[in-house]
Amino acid sequence: MNQSNHTVFINHLNFITNTLGISLCIKDSSGFTKMLDSNLSMILIEYLLHTNAYCVYMKSARSVCAQCIQSAKLIEKKCNKTNSPFFGRCHCGVLEYIVPIIHPQNGLLGF
Repeated sequence: MNQSNHTVFINHLNFITNTLGISLCIKDSSGFTKMLDSNLSMILIEYLLHTNAYCVYMKSARSVCAQCIQSAKLIEKKCNKTNSPFFGRCHCGVLEYIVPIIHPQNGLLGF
């Protein structure tokens, strides 16, 4: 991905978050950002980290953080099973809209 494509992609993500007022987090469960482009994970850093203030606060407790990690594994399984977007509610009550990132040959890359 070249620099102009990086800029366009980041601009789209920023537009979505700013226009809709939502937190957007990319779960790179396969390491695809590093495979596609060594700079991509650095460029996307603010979207690769789950920075929702409520979630960060809740995950400050180890037991809640462990539940969050387990939930991500369950979401990944559901993504593999459905191959389509779905709504969910995490164990702390946050509504989430999950969109699987699927590659035709490699399957699920993340969500």
